Amino acid sequence: MVLKIAEHFRETTGADSLCLAGGVFQNVLLVRAIEQRSSFRNVYVQPVAGNAGTSLGAAFLARKKATGRSGRAPLDSLALGPEPTSQEIKSVLDNCKIVYRYPSGEDQLLAETAHHLERGKIVAWCQGRSEFGHRALGNRSLLASPFNEYVLDNVNQFIKHREEFHPFALSVPAERAHEWFDCGPNCRFMASLGDLKNPIAGLERFTFNGAAIRVHTVEKTS
Repeated sequence: MVLKIAEHFRETTGADSLCLAGGVFQNVLLVRAIEQRSSFRNVYVQPVAGNAGTSLGAAFLARKKATGRSGRAPLDSLALGPEPTSQEIKSVLDNCKIVYRYPSGEDQLLAETAHHLERGKIVAWCQGRSEFGHRALGNRSLLASPFNEYVLDNVNQFIKHREEFHPFALSVPAERAHEWFDCGPNCRFMASLGDLKNPIAGLERFTFNGAAIRVHTVEKTS
């Protein structure tokens, strides 16, 4: 039905781009179907589709009324929440009696993180401002290797206490995503699916019907 409505809109307006918002478009299977089966050249999904996302439009409208500036602006990031200071983080760790240490620099931090992931460990990652919306896009995320045999059980059952069917997203550098996946721009905010181009041992556990998979394309930050 949604596809029929979209195609009717295309035929009556002649538009070649479609912008979607609303809770129904949190369904990544539906978004992927529209991307693949509709005749629109561009399909854009508001990355915080649903009631909470209307606050973004309200903020743009308020800016326009207050400053006269256009109500339109590219949404390059969803890192719109608060950013704790180092002292605030230290206070929480001290209060929880957690043993911790500071890495000597970013290179050491990244090297140790990669080492833990290689060993099948799960890493809680916190950087910058928190994300707005339902999806963890790298600022507040659990990181794990998809090749770890027990990653689904460990994350779903022992950490999140949720059902096994919940899908995971595979994060990949945006400039290299095309090597493994056929995916579109909506994967930047984990709002759609990609297709696994070639079978990769271990990744079939994360697919829908053996091919479609949640992809998170990660852009470089300045």
